[in-house]
Amino acid sequence: MMLKSQTFKFFSSLKLAVISILLLAVVLTGATVLESLYGTRAVHVLVYGTPWFAGVLFLLGLNVLCAALVRFPWKKSQTGFVLTHLGIIILLIGSVITQRFGVDATMPVTEASQENEITLNDLVLSVVDESKNFKQEYPVRESYQEKNSEILSIDFGGDKRLWVDSFIPRAVAERRLNPSPLVGFGASALSFELFNSRFRLSETIFAQHPTKSTEINLGPALVTFQTLSSEKEVSDFLNPKEKSLKLPGLGVLIANVQGKEYRIGISEAQRGFITFAGGQYEVMIDEYFPYAVVENNRLINRSNEPVNPAAHLTLRKVNSSDPDSLEKHTIFANFPEFATLHGGRSKKTTLGVAFRMEGPKNKPQELAFVGKQRGQLAFAQAVNGTNLYYRSQGKDGSVKAKGEIKVGQATSTGWMDLQFTIREWLPNAVEQTLPRAIKYISGSGDNYLSAIHLSESKRSPADVQENKISGWWLFEGQGKLLNIADKEIFIQFSKRKLDLPFYIYLEKFKIGTDPGTTKAASYQSDVIVKDPATGVEKKANISMNEPLKYGGYTFYQASYSIEEGRPPVSVFSVNFDPGRQIKYWGSLMMCLGIVVMFYMNPQYLALIFKRKEQTR
Repeated sequence: MMLKSQTFKFFSSLKLAVISILLLAVVLTGATVLESLYGTRAVHVLVYGTPWFAGVLFLLGLNVLCAALVRFPWKKSQTGFVLTHLGIIILLIGSVITQRFGVDATMPVTEASQENEITLNDLVLSVVDESKNFKQEYPVRESYQEKNSEILSIDFGGDKRLWVDSFIPRAVAERRLNPSPLVGFGASALSFELFNSRFRLSETIFAQHPTKSTEINLGPALVTFQTLSSEKEVSDFLNPKEKSLKLPGLGVLIANVQGKEYRIGISEAQRGFITFAGGQYEVMIDEYFPYAVVENNRLINRSNEPVNPAAHLTLRKVNSSDPDSLEKHTIFANFPEFATLHGGRSKKTTLGVAFRMEGPKNKPQELAFVGKQRGQLAFAQAVNGTNLYYRSQGKDGSVKAKGEIKVGQATSTGWMDLQFTIREWLPNAVEQTLPRAIKYISGSGDNYLSAIHLSESKRSPADVQENKISGWWLFEGQGKLLNIADKEIFIQFSKRKLDLPFYIYLEKFKIGTDPGTTKAASYQSDVIVKDPATGVEKKANISMNEPLKYGGYTFYQASYSIEEGRPPVSVFSVNFDPGRQIKYWGSLMMCLGIVVMFYMNPQYLALIFKRKEQTR
């Protein structure tokens, strides 16, 4: 009777099948658009990890099951139909198992060390009381956009409570200046704008040393800021002895040897050969071009402004008379992807050293072509923070303008039609790093950190809207030690961790680069799997196309991190999918059912037999 009921007929109908498939197609299309706007984690929060998406899949599975049962008992000609529907159901069951019990995580392992902790995608707030050896994790409810409301509340007993009242899923750190809460505490700080008809640049500078000035190189201007302690120092600041200004350094040469980088000053390398890589190699700058241009198939220098730095250099092995131990390279600071090796060797092999160059620091790209004149813009804070002065000097050291400056006043520097405005001046300031919410991801970038705001008192909606700070912000991965109810409590905001029952020991990380560049062409890890439960120690190699499978987990070579002076870190993507084999069997059965259904169709078979009779 149940198979003949109206409800059962509805769930087995073709109409519901069309609705379910169209609904799923619309949801998946929308999820793809959302992922391009907000990132992978956001679409999991909005779609794939929600109960309603599971309901859509359940509706489709129920329709497929009822469509098969309504034809029971099945005929032989319906074998393909039954196999296809059974395959779809098995595939959906495998997907549910994967979603419920599967693991997608990362595991960074430092060379010559072992690790068994993997990092999941779920965010948690950990509360640790070391005096009692107590740790509790509280899941943080995520959202796809910034959310200002009660997200989490932790009760410590009595009237002691901790609130999480703001969540930012994608944030960048932004420095902000605040007046020091203590008199005489903090550094003097200036926030200013430098602009002309072609560009506008905002910057913040601190006078952090009591006797020396802080410098920032902003292309056409070398900006300095200092504090003065007497009237004589004020007079000396406003009336300096004219002298040529010191130009910034030439930059550094970076040599990459088997994934390890060595930094060599260009100025030093111009004087003679510099030894690096433990004494294996030495390099010398033969010719340096601050503004390199190609003319008649050779490099020439157009000016001394570091617009397009380039260099010819010689590389050789130390204490080697072999002519093949010498190489000639040409490098460009603005074009590191160019092949640098250009001659000096008779063989096709290389010494295995890749070069790139960094030009002078702190030069914004938008200022690269603003002009050849350079000057100094100096700011100074007078005794006890009572007055603010400025001094503008040309490249030859001559004073162009000077005097007292007020906040908000636009003032000319006297060269390149440059002007500046002081936006904010704090005689005693403290710097605070706060998160700035990113609404949409840029391109394919989805590597932003999350941030939460915590408070020991509940903020009103007006305080949240006006961003009044009554607590503190924590970026993902950060922690803070608090004194709550006369106990030291450590709070940490991070992704949830999971310990595996075995260890991965990284013996050696290897990286291969394209000839003459530092661009990674391949990378792989030699590892040892150590299982304390069974005593197994298994050696394996994990590369981009060769994962490691052990204990139901699959380890893929995902990325790496190399810093000078530190051992390399290999980053593995870890996957545990208990529904994988079920999905494979479901897919195989569905394909088999389609083939059987195609060839057991009576009309199709009759057409085949008819054609055979006609050919006789």
